[in-house]
Amino acid sequence: MARRIPNPDANGLFREETISDPKVGAIRRMIPVTADGLPDPSRDEKFLGELTVMTPMGALPLTFEIPAKSLADAVAGFADAAEKQLERMQDELRRLELEQSSLLAKQALVGGGLGGPGGAGGPGGLGGGRAGGGSGLILP
Repeated sequence: MARRIPNPDANGLFREETISDPKVGAIRRMIPVTADGLPDPSRDEKFLGELTVMTPMGALPLTFEIPAKSLADAVAGFADAAEKQLERMQDELRRLELEQSSLLAKQALVGGGLGGPGGAGGPGGLGGGRAGGGSGLILP
């Protein structure tokens, strides 16, 4: 039987350090290592930001790459990288909402209707009701 889960790539291993600001989020410093666990100077470190965005539906974890060469650069670039990822996420949510509303409209045209549970105004439906539209995402 073919293996469904691959082994890690020995040339792509990283050791992680987490640097946290409990009021904002965390930066994961990804330090390249060899398969022996020794530092690999032939590859650059990577920095990943993490924070939680509060939405009307609850907390949403947000993870994003921070373009940086050092921890100081990553700290300075955290907010800009977070904003860019948040914009990408909001754009994707708008695209999905548009796709869903288009699907509901097509179903209504062919006799599927919009009423009842799960319909456009029912539980699990589009609901709407937000002045100005949008997904309602806010930063902490």
